[in-house]
Amino acid sequence: MALDTINKRRSALGMFLPFLAVLPVPDGAMTAGDRLQGFGLYCGFVEQENGAYARTGVLGIGAAVIANQNFGESILGYEDKNSGTAWSGYTTLACANWDVVNAVGGNTSKFFLYGRNTNGSVAAVINVGIYTHNGSTVRPDGLVATAQITIPPNSAEGWFSADISVPLTANATYWIAQIASAFPSGAGIRYFARDANRHIYGSQTSLPNPWPASGTKNTTQWIMYVTYAPSGGNAYERTGALGVGTTAGANLAFTHVSSDFIVSRW
Repeated sequence: MALDTINKRRSALGMFLPFLAVLPVPDGAMTAGDRLQGFGLYCGFVEQENGAYARTGVLGIGAAVIANQNFGESILGYEDKNSGTAWSGYTTLACANWDVVNAVGGNTSKFFLYGRNTNGSVAAVINVGIYTHNGSTVRPDGLVATAQITIPPNSAEGWFSADISVPLTANATYWIAQIASAFPSGAGIRYFARDANRHIYGSQTSLPNPWPASGTKNTTQWIMYVTYAPSGGNAYERTGALGVGTTAGANLAFTHVSSDFIVSRW
């Protein structure tokens, strides 16, 4: 990234030597880059408003791979596909995991789950939903949104998704749930053991509304999550393959789709 402007050179000094931080050159405007520079951060990340940011090579972040996520979004659920190796799924059990919304809240956009289907002729169809939380019984309550995810025949393991839309209240607990309406031999959803009482399940043929008082709690964590962002919030859309850890993610484009810089949640 070239230091080809006065402000870029000034803000670069401020990143490593805070006592040398210098305010932007006055020009009668306050851009997103100016605001970053004012906080002692590098302004070049957003100098190119409405442009594309190309990144090639290896990006080391951790273990998780986030599928098709906008920078600026948050998640409800669990996204690290490498946490588990077990596969399962049920047409007779409704299963749900809880999570807490961040301090901002927002509107949901997509429901993702990590699955596979080695069956050569029959698709797996999973009904998914979002429930409010019953604090008295510590279990799901009302079903506020639903969607359906299909895993086609002969699908290698990966992320599968469907659109889902509902506003989430800041700092509130929600449950995300799934039950299969068609689950052939060879289909599976990845899971692993996590915290006690993180998961609840019960005998059902569809997602109930409201969730019944019965049900069994255990440590199962399904690898599934919902993306959400503040209404009208700013985001950087990430397209292409993201290599995390030792995986290469070449030719990664970050497209600025709003007026301010938002630091992604990783």
